[in-house]
Amino acid sequence: MYAILRTKKLKNRSHITQASEHNLRLRNQSNIDSGRSHLNKILFNPLGIDQNDASSFQKKLTEHYLSLGVKEKQNNTLAFEYVATASPEFFKNKSEVEINNWASDQIKFMKNEFGDQLKLAVLHLDEKTPHLHFFVSTEVESVKKYKNRYGICEKKTWSLNSEKINPDYLVELQTKFAQNNKKWGLIRGVKGSRLKHVPLKVFYKMVDRITVVVNKDVASSHAASISSSA
Repeated sequence: MYAILRTKKLKNRSHITQASEHNLRLRNQSNIDSGRSHLNKILFNPLGIDQNDASSFQKKLTEHYLSLGVKEKQNNTLAFEYVATASPEFFKNKSEVEINNWASDQIKFMKNEFGDQLKLAVLHLDEKTPHLHFFVSTEVESVKKYKNRYGICEKKTWSLNSEKINPDYLVELQTKFAQNNKKWGLIRGVKGSRLKHVPLKVFYKMVDRITVVVNKDVASSHAASISSSA
């Protein structure tokens, strides 16, 4: 069973709002069981995002950046969205308490990795495989030193910078994420695999397909067992 982590850049406010609509269940979606949506939980929300307003996150994030004096540039990445989950069979027969404990551990990992840049964590239990969505901001503090008649002084400034989130970093992040999930009996995918990163939409479909295949295999094994014992 694998520990799975995927990421996506959110380059503008429209992308952030669209992601919020999905995560807060503010639009109709064919891949969710709306009868279970009440089980979803916002587990970390330091900005005080309104879960009934799809534009709330991008507004709160804009206020946060303005409070730091950030001057946005056209090519800035405003935030990253991470999705954390595991192979579907990992969640089989897991109680709500066990899933919540797993989710809390993932949040702890993301806090350790991103610190104050972690801005939102949402647990989804209304799709075929439980998973977490994380939003991570991109503000970076810089310290510039200069000299005047009083001596050497420092000036702190903030900007948006996502250069750290490069392919090498993401490979290392996958390794650290898997190491953190060893306690849950999960392992890392093949390091250096030629498999390319896939968009989150495609990723969801892949997870759903895996779930169907696993269920079919279980049913086939069960049927074979009944046949052999007959």
